[in-house]
Amino acid sequence: ECNSGDGVHDAGRPRDDPDVLVRGRVIVIGVDPGARWTGIVARDGNTLLGHLILRNGGELFPVELQWLRLVTDAVENFIRVYNADLLAVEGVTRPNWHVGKGRAAANPSAILATAEVAGAVQGCVLPGFTPVVSVRPGKHDKAPMGFYPEALVSDAERRKPDWRTRVGGGQLRHARAAWSIAQAGLLARQAELA
Repeated sequence: ECNSGDGVHDAGRPRDDPDVLVRGRVIVIGVDPGARWTGIVARDGNTLLGHLILRNGGELFPVELQWLRLVTDAVENFIRVYNADLLAVEGVTRPNWHVGKGRAAANPSAILATAEVAGAVQGCVLPGFTPVVSVRPGKHDKAPMGFYPEALVSDAERRKPDWRTRVGGGQLRHARAAWSIAQAGLLARQAELA
């Protein structure tokens, strides 16, 4: 499997008809890659098919090969299990001194590590198989929690008054980000093919 060292790649399925993305049912895998946390979802329109949150207990940077393998194996599994039509992965942008008090610009380790994870995920799919689209970063986990499927909102978050209108935190935010990334990726790919 991808990145296992044996040279075998089995992510996705051959695509003879890329127009499947502009008509009918489309299954999209969304990935919120990260050096510490990665969220993965499978969605078919507004239906959540599955989700997974992975946590890296190792070093953030440089990224350990074990983490890259764990993430890429999980993404490959989602592609296979859900017979995905598209893989949408959040990309990275360069650090900005005006965002977050310049912390990322002063120490870009987290961004570099996230770029490694995003690149590994995008590299898992061979050309001619499940198409891959890179989605620009953009606070994908910041919609009100009522926007997301309830499975992506924790019991603790749902206990708060007016939880549907609040922006949540916690570990499930990575799956919520992946949900939004999947939708953004589908829209980008449809526009590309139109």
